[in-house]
Amino acid sequence: MEGKLQYCESKGYQQLVDLNVDALRGFRKTWKFAATSAVKRLEYLRGFLRFCEESEWIERNPAKAIKPPKVTHKPTMPFEEPEIERTLKAAEQLSEWGSFGPKLKAMVLLLRHSGLRIQDAACLERARLKESKLFVYTQKTGTPVHCPLPPQVVELLEGKCSSQKPAGSSPCGEPTPKTLLINNLRYRPSVLSNFHRLSR
Repeated sequence: MEGKLQYCESKGYQQLVDLNVDALRGFRKTWKFAATSAVKRLEYLRGFLRFCEESEWIERNPAKAIKPPKVTHKPTMPFEEPEIERTLKAAEQLSEWGSFGPKLKAMVLLLRHSGLRIQDAACLERARLKESKLFVYTQKTGTPVHCPLPPQVVELLEGKCSSQKPAGSSPCGEPTPKTLLINNLRYRPSVLSNFHRLSR
């Protein structure tokens, strides 16, 4: 609320009753945030004034009349074939990078064919892979789904990934490194920074 206090001081507002709809609209015009951040700021402002209203410090919440900015979300587009080729090439170039290099290609192919987020793929338990099918749950409804994987992806996951069991604690919660398909790969900045550089 620091910005709000500065604005009130500049306008000479000293009491909560001074904060009418016009005053709040003027305050919002001073914001230089992106639309998403502005929506959050408006929520904070409404929450504060709602507390003031419930405490009977003001008769009504003037922030309710302030419309939030329109947020336009850009759709996440899938990689095109040349981008996938560059990514796989970068993974192959880093195949000898310590104990995690051999897992990069398997990780990329798992992400491509399963549609999992990188966090979920990094924390995926080996028990989820059975007979060339990946067993997962949908996010919204929790419906169990079997996702078939190409043989070469299954071979990489069961081969290079499953045969390596580096020591250390897991960042994924209860599963230990020995129960994960691809152990802690997301949490190796040196590997991922080089991978990002090579895949451009």
